[in-house]
Amino acid sequence: MGSRIAWRNSLSRLVPLLILCFLILCFCQDLILEEQVPFFRDLGPYFYPIRFSLYESFRSGELPLWNRHMAMGFPLLAAFQSGVFYPPHLLFLILSFFAAIRVIFILHFLIAGIGAYYLCRKWKFPAYLSIVGALLFTLGGTVVSLSNLLNHFQTAVWLPWVILSWEKLLSSRSWKNFLAFILSTAMQFLAGSPELFAISMVFVLIDGMKIRQSVPAISHGKLLSVFLGANLLVLGLVMVQVLPTAELFLESRRHQPIPPQEAFHWSLKPASLLNLFFLDKEIDPTTSKGMRLFFGREAPFL
Repeated sequence: MGSRIAWRNSLSRLVPLLILCFLILCFCQDLILEEQVPFFRDLGPYFYPIRFSLYESFRSGELPLWNRHMAMGFPLLAAFQSGVFYPPHLLFLILSFFAAIRVIFILHFLIAGIGAYYLCRKWKFPAYLSIVGALLFTLGGTVVSLSNLLNHFQTAVWLPWVILSWEKLLSSRSWKNFLAFILSTAMQFLAGSPELFAISMVFVLIDGMKIRQSVPAISHGKLLSVFLGANLLVLGLVMVQVLPTAELFLESRRHQPIPPQEAFHWSLKPASLLNLFFLDKEIDPTTSKGMRLFFGREAPFL
């Protein structure tokens, strides 16, 4: 009798989740049944070429350091948006490129929906309202509109899991909950949008202040120590991504103004207008400049 009641309880918890997943998969039916891939705004000209570079590097067993086919050279590893160390990108190792893209889209919609559902249940909403809340978060304007910006999209879907693990950690401080918060936060960081990650951490702190009002045992000092300690551990886990990016910033000219004579080098030389009609340079990775010039001796700024 007891086992039958337990089975009914587990089934009653599972059915709303299955309904939610079914509705999300219906939204993704073109990805699943028609094998269509979204091509709008930044996906085609920017994000898919970056992901294809990851695909080629992973398939050849190389670390994706640099893409010489984009923008006269693109720092693939050092750019957060590439998501080189983001675990779902390992799908590029086992699937064809566009098959992996479709699975990644579907996977992240499911991550958003399931995380939002469990967070609503944690907030004591009934199952049917939790489904509605999860659908509003997953298929609402914000997340869907971010789907053309893959780094922002992949980062945003982890927010419910970060908040959920944070609230569980504050309500029941254990190593299991602490590890769950660190892993979900690290996944969000590696997804490729440091700005959305920073905003999420602000939400985490605000949420912690709200929870502290209902749990007097949590002082401001404990709250900040747990938050800072967890973020330091996350920083250690994601250092493999942070260090190449920091090196790129240190080696770039971002902190130095561009001299006017260099900035106007192209526009003040009428001969440079030849490249509107004739090929005046080509990529040559064997030279120090990275290009071979046909009509000039100095590499133009533009």
